[in-house]
Amino acid sequence: MEYIARVFDDILEEALRTNGAVYVTGPKWCGKSTTCARHASSVHDFGALDSDSAIRLARLSPLDFLRNGERPMLLDEWQVVPRLWDAVKHEVDRSDRLGNFILSGSVTVPEEEIRHTGTGRIARRRMRTMSLFESGEGEHTVSLSSLLSGEKATCFSPLRLTDYARLICRGGWPSAVTHKEAGFSLARSFFQNLVAMDMFPAGRGRAERSESLAESFLRAYARSVGSSRAVSAIAEDIGTSRPTVDRLMAALENLYVSEDLAAWNPNLRSKTAIRTSPVRHMTDPSISASALSATPEWLMGDIRTFGLLFEELAVRDLRTYGEAHGAKAYHYRDKAGREADLVLQFPDGRWALIEIKMREQEAIDEAARNLIRLKEDIDELHQPAFLMVVTHGDVGFRREDGVYQIPLGCLRP
Repeated sequence: MEYIARVFDDILEEALRTNGAVYVTGPKWCGKSTTCARHASSVHDFGALDSDSAIRLARLSPLDFLRNGERPMLLDEWQVVPRLWDAVKHEVDRSDRLGNFILSGSVTVPEEEIRHTGTGRIARRRMRTMSLFESGEGEHTVSLSSLLSGEKATCFSPLRLTDYARLICRGGWPSAVTHKEAGFSLARSFFQNLVAMDMFPAGRGRAERSESLAESFLRAYARSVGSSRAVSAIAEDIGTSRPTVDRLMAALENLYVSEDLAAWNPNLRSKTAIRTSPVRHMTDPSISASALSATPEWLMGDIRTFGLLFEELAVRDLRTYGEAHGAKAYHYRDKAGREADLVLQFPDGRWALIEIKMREQEAIDEAARNLIRLKEDIDELHQPAFLMVVTHGDVGFRREDGVYQIPLGCLRP
């Protein structure tokens, strides 16, 4: 099967050029193994059915194991042998070269199982499901680079509302993109496996493995995307305790399924207090769609939910595009009601304010005015590189007020 190039290819290559080792995280099925293997000279897959011998050797003598193979060496699902982490750190310390190892995994390893954090030796990079640019859906002619340089960015997108509804429910799972006829079924399978198996730590008794509780929790979480809904409110919604919801939320985070947006704290002249609660998000919109039992047809009949999941889709893509430039993603919201759905903070200090609107033109106009008001309340020495409203429309351009109005299907890194 032909490999579909990923934005992460360049991110991983750069990380290998500048670090002794790279730890690649991300949810199951997002393509980590396939992409990482393309950048490795030798591969050890500890999740494979025939990996028992390699696992025994790695546990017995991790240093000897690491010294027997070409580098960069990929240690896929390395968390099966947690001792490899400290062994990799040791080998990086004694090596006179960069790019020695790639570690990839879909589950966070408990801190007590490793001795060293890896700081200064092992860089961490997160991979996500495919963006619309990567899956080839849309007409991606507007790059973040062009927005940063102030170009006019006139563009046209072939995607319509029905297309976005389909893409939300299918998600960006590489297998779903490749096998288009099975796309919805594959996305649903991920959700079912999450509920039945992945959210429960290995070894837990059957009494603790409540699929109905996990499904109720995921449904409540899906209804909370794009908001700062409190954990206590989610607990009340599903009729369980706060500690139980805390454990379920930790499970989502450890599986790289949830990816909340942290609050951005700019240097404001205003005395208005900034809200610091994270905004809830899943790593792929199909997870929320599956939790809500949403189909493309159902979304077309529930525009409010459609809008929330469209924001989920846009946040996923913009995070991916931003990281290609080293940018970190945040949200902004203050007690005066001013907000930006997304803030991209670039390494050189530049930043961009972004609103996401799948609504009529009047709502888009109001979102643009909101971004301008927000910009005017920030220290004039630190003005945004650009303001943008991301939409579902078919035409994109730079408005007379200077705000970009760009369809999601036109954007690229």
